[in-house]
Amino acid sequence: MKLDNLFLIESPLQALVALELSLMFSKLKSGVIYRVFGGERERSDQQIQNVLKLGNWAHISSVSFDNKKGMARHFVVRDIVLNLSSSFKNEVDTLYFGEFRSHWMHLARGVVGAQKDVLMDDGTVTVIIKEQYLDNRVYYPSDRFNSGNWLKNKIKRLIYRGIEAELDATKPVNLASAFVSQESSIKIDYSNVRRAYLSTNVEQSSEYVFFFGSKYSEAGIVSRTYELEFVERVKSFYSARKSMLIYCAHRDESDEKIEILRSRYGLHVIRPDLPAELYILNIYNSVTEVAAAYSSVLNNINLMFPAIAMRSFKLEYDQITLEHRDNISNLYSFYVSKGIKVETEF
Repeated sequence: MKLDNLFLIESPLQALVALELSLMFSKLKSGVIYRVFGGERERSDQQIQNVLKLGNWAHISSVSFDNKKGMARHFVVRDIVLNLSSSFKNEVDTLYFGEFRSHWMHLARGVVGAQKDVLMDDGTVTVIIKEQYLDNRVYYPSDRFNSGNWLKNKIKRLIYRGIEAELDATKPVNLASAFVSQESSIKIDYSNVRRAYLSTNVEQSSEYVFFFGSKYSEAGIVSRTYELEFVERVKSFYSARKSMLIYCAHRDESDEKIEILRSRYGLHVIRPDLPAELYILNIYNSVTEVAAAYSSVLNNINLMFPAIAMRSFKLEYDQITLEHRDNISNLYSFYVSKGIKVETEF
């Protein structure tokens, strides 16, 4: 199938960026392929589908391989990539992909053979990927895809024999980003999404602070005990200012943690069915401030609605697990460079 643009995505934010780009290039023929996770990530799957429903796609399909374990999973991925080759090889002008650390997306880059490959934003991790890989002209993170087991590596090479050979690891990857816009070949500011979907029927009502949570303890970034204590301090910060605080739960936060926030700490918790950016588009007249510890929401809403105040609450360095400390510390420096207020004492 001949396409001007083909998007590979596996998160709601990647879907939102793909929607923005499809609107930016509305006269071009665009297709999208999205990964379905299932299981505990059904909320993420649903958000992706809700975003893609807003687009006009010449092709839309899904792939799934998370129901397989071990080496069986690689056989499924191989078949998915071979199907992409038969459908799109040398038929795509620009391939956009959303996860630089994704093996299947890099394999797809190789077999599709688009004229240009572009990495889309996937939140604040984009800043990290740029610094660790792209700035060093590393366009294929082979270090992430090799296990410590030589036998497993040999089997994987056999499974993907012929497929990996099609990937040119030196082929440059361009950027389409709202985070590192100066270095991007395509600058993202969500102006097209805002024009197309900004609600005009929202009446001004009470103003709320929307604090966007995340899976900090679920992902092992901080302990559950510290995260709950951190959120309690954020609540006290806004209570002292007589602000009405709404906690927007991340799609991957555990039900158990959310129930504690509701019952023990008395927080008003919501779980939007859309990515935060589209959710705010629907209620922008009621939003006085957007806050988070760290989140792509802070950067993106700052671009979309400069009049809305942004505030980041800094996680204590010593409370962050060792492997995440430096990257998260760099993100706070990034916020400061963007003029976003970072609270260190609260």
